[in-house]
Amino acid sequence: LCGRLKSNSGGAGRVHRSCMCSYLNIDDPYHVCKNVNLSILNLLTIYATVSDEDIEVKVRSRNSSSPNAKEDRTTKTFLLKQRTMFRSILGHPFTTHPIKNSFDGIDFGAWASGIHQAAVDDFMHSVEGGMISYITETVYDGLTKKEREIIEELTRPLLSEQRCSVNANYPRWRLQPGFTRQTLMTSGERVGSLLALSLSLSNPTIRETIQTAHNRQIQKYVDLSNDAQSGKQAASSPPVAEFYLDQHMHRMEDKYIRHTLEQMVRHGFDISLIDGLDHFQINQLIWHCTDMFKNIQYPDNYPSEDIDGCYTDLGASYVVPKEQFNLAKNALQTKPSKLIKAHRRRTLEGTIGKHLMKKPNKKGEGSSATILTENMETLAIFLEYVLC
Repeated sequence: LCGRLKSNSGGAGRVHRSCMCSYLNIDDPYHVCKNVNLSILNLLTIYATVSDEDIEVKVRSRNSSSPNAKEDRTTKTFLLKQRTMFRSILGHPFTTHPIKNSFDGIDFGAWASGIHQAAVDDFMHSVEGGMISYITETVYDGLTKKEREIIEELTRPLLSEQRCSVNANYPRWRLQPGFTRQTLMTSGERVGSLLALSLSLSNPTIRETIQTAHNRQIQKYVDLSNDAQSGKQAASSPPVAEFYLDQHMHRMEDKYIRHTLEQMVRHGFDISLIDGLDHFQINQLIWHCTDMFKNIQYPDNYPSEDIDGCYTDLGASYVVPKEQFNLAKNALQTKPSKLIKAHRRRTLEGTIGKHLMKKPNKKGEGSSATILTENMETLAIFLEYVLC
């Protein structure tokens, strides 16, 4: 409905259709979301969806009186590059396909962002089959086959053999052999599975089995060494791991930042748009436009005259505004780990802090899924909170 790009693998400039929250702030509970600016999105889309026929018409009409082959090529190349730039901006950081939305122009009342705000989250997929499903899978995925069998043998008599007149008021659960694999379940049964897990923690053996398993998983989680590091080498050298944002954020020198911004502005980009973006989004926006402009110079690669609605000659004296340049510089030269606010590194009592590093893959270790707490009371309270 909203034309968003698939972004399940991380690193999205816009993680949700209705707001401008980026991958940088997706797990920040204090982040204040800003609605998608529909006018900006529509303007970008207009330039990104210009057809080849429209470009040809503009080139021919501009030089109809005195044809000039070289000028025609320069004009056409400029217009094609302008379209490519706006398509790149729609993809990074707006995470949007360059398409004209069928809902454009329809009045959605108080929803100023139109369809992007009106298409609210589907509770079944986002919560029942999403968040709740992932929580239960994480708990059971950290157990060995033998530990799962113990959990199943103890859970079934604890819950399935009980009779209650109000069962219909609670989510249905499935406790057949193999239920810890969490497969072949409806979204409602996944909620029931989390409820069953929460209730089963009242059994001391189940609680101890899960605690022992995840104490082992925590050691896997905090171990950032890779397969190449073993024995004395692992003990003497620091772990080889990169910050989780490093793979998505890029660094550039001042001259390349300034050059890219200048060419973007000359190609019709409104540089004030940067003011409403965060560091991650600015980094993506400029980085993905760098290659297309690396060999572009003014005035050699620009039309000799203005093109109505497409190009305005800014002259040789144009300088990128200092304010926007500093924003771009901070986004492309600040170490990604410095962008994480202090409150996101705090830990609650009884929990293990996230290391925020990209964990190296290891052969033969199995899943590293873990609950970052050694206190089962903390887990029980969390599950009850989710179910409420």
